[in-house]
Amino acid sequence: MECQGFAIGATEAGLLELRYRSIPQPDRWTYVPFSRTETAGDGTLRGFGFGAATWEWDTLTQTHINKLLNFITGDEASGNVYIATAEDRGARAQTFDTFSAIFSRITDGQGKSLIPQTQKPVYSGVTATFTHLVEA
Repeated sequence: MECQGFAIGATEAGLLELRYRSIPQPDRWTYVPFSRTETAGDGTLRGFGFGAATWEWDTLTQTHINKLLNFITGDEASGNVYIATAEDRGARAQTFDTFSAIFSRITDGQGKSLIPQTQKPVYSGVTATFTHLVEA
């Protein structure tokens, strides 16, 4: 499934772009197609394991964070989701692909901090981390 932008959903059929969930697009993103590399006997690098991605925002409100955290059940540390995220395939245009992933809970102390001067809770340095990416 090709997507036009960053998206998240509890199921592949329920995948919806962030803008339609009233969540801003990330300011920055990363994508790594494998979790580790090893050097082969001929000196080339080989990729192993599952991919990972992050979405980073300079600022997000508590409401936006709650919308993302709704994909994690109760007080669990992570949840299974589907995401559409940008990949770097060397093409001139950004390519978005769909993955099943494990979404780790956004927590304080991992770059996220409250901006005290705001009327509503607003946080800086918010990062959503997705691991165990499997192309859907």
